Amino acid sequence: MAKNYGRYETEVVDYPDLNKCPDCETFFAADCCPICGKSCPEEMRAGNRKAVKPKKKKRRRGNTDRVQFVPWYFSNIFIIAMLILSPIIGLILTWQGPWRRGWKIFATLALIFPYVGGLLIALIISLVASLVGGGGELPVNLDLPKEAYVEQCQVVDVETLYREADARIDEYVTLTLTVDGIWNDESDSGEYTVYLECHATDADGREWRFLVRDWRQSDRINLAVGDRITVWGQVGGNVTIYNYTAGTLASPCIHMLYVTLA
Repeated sequence: MAKNYGRYETEVVDYPDLNKCPDCETFFAADCCPICGKSCPEEMRAGNRKAVKPKKKKRRRGNTDRVQFVPWYFSNIFIIAMLILSPIIGLILTWQGPWRRGWKIFATLALIFPYVGGLLIALIISLVASLVGGGGELPVNLDLPKEAYVEQCQVVDVETLYREADARIDEYVTLTLTVDGIWNDESDSGEYTVYLECHATDADGREWRFLVRDWRQSDRINLAVGDRITVWGQVGGNVTIYNYTAGTLASPCIHMLYVTLA
């Protein structure tokens, strides 16, 4: 027979050749209990009392009496090292190993959070950049009649515009240019966007090179090399385009909405 005292169990010794008090469970040889003074009933006297059967011990979960050997690849140090050096293998070991479920979930979230957080930040930055005109996508006002749009465009000094292109983004300008080449920009996920490579001449006869993008048609421009054109549009800042054949070209860009042959 065992008694439970908190977390520990203690075996109770039985003495079959002695009487037992039913109240205080004291063993004695006389007729009365020396502790509480009560007379021992017949069923609790020596020889009449049933023998106490020993109870089997139940193994508790997480019993530390049995030594468990954990493979080296499931050790805490090795799993943590693999989470840092090889996250995929580390996650497999984490979920296959002896860690508790709470620690497994925590390790998984801690591992994927930087990637998910970085992706969300990149998406937010991309969205904000597209709203404020990043990447050459300017908020062109296509609702204005041509006369009203053209009236907003100001004639600017080409040298000043060339040197201050990033500071003048969204400004409405008009320029007279000469077409030097036609480029297919192949850097935007394989979607070709046509740009005109042009130059403008200042009062001193110096040439300043610009890129011109047509807002109304992004895949073709009905102009030819050598055409002298007057464009009305908005400043797009400095833009770099890439073509697999011709290479890379970087110049201030004008997002053209209207054009005429000069």
